[in-house]
Amino acid sequence: MKLKLIVISFLLLSQAAFAQTDDELKPEHQIGVNATLFIKQFLSFNNTIAGSSPFLVTYKYIESNQGWRIGVGGSNATTKNNSNTIFGASSNSSLLIDTRLGYEWQKGLDKRWLLYYGVDAVYSYSKFRFTTNALGGGFPQKIEEVISSNEGFSAGGGPILGVEFKISKRIRLNAETTAYATYSETRRREINTQFIGFERNDYSASSRMFITVPTSIFFIINI
Repeated sequence: MKLKLIVISFLLLSQAAFAQTDDELKPEHQIGVNATLFIKQFLSFNNTIAGSSPFLVTYKYIESNQGWRIGVGGSNATTKNNSNTIFGASSNSSLLIDTRLGYEWQKGLDKRWLLYYGVDAVYSYSKFRFTTNALGGGFPQKIEEVISSNEGFSAGGGPILGVEFKISKRIRLNAETTAYATYSETRRREINTQFIGFERNDYSASSRMFITVPTSIFFIINI
């Protein structure tokens, strides 16, 4: 009888241990939101610090302390300036899109803190358009509409290093620093609607190293 109780107890404990191991190795889906703008309402950050994270929403798939990471950010804005006269009317529009795809490894420091590192590939697209009305020369004078636009992209990648704090099993905070080397191209176009055939086109290309400091705080939910 005692032997049966010992065997049953051993089987129950083994099953619990394996269940715990399976739970620890279970893949994690993590959704992150850039909470920096909200936190800035309560804490003062130096606005002169260059290199805050451009990503608004992130996703991670973590399994066995490593996995894929995705980030998306951007903005879309349009402004108009309508004065009393048509000569001062202008409009401005902008579109920005930032994306990333990377892979990271995680290492626990204690029950609350973990360190992670990895590498990202990044791509961004931008488009700006500025339209203004001006009184042209000649006689009789006519209203000229001048349209200026800039369109470009950048692509590259580099290493990342971050730290994460576990508030609870499902809620975390993290911040990271990145060092991206990128190549970018920009095309500028200018058109004057009063002059048929008038069009100015400029092209430029450049490369740079862009470092972000860990001033962007992300609110993470483990689902």
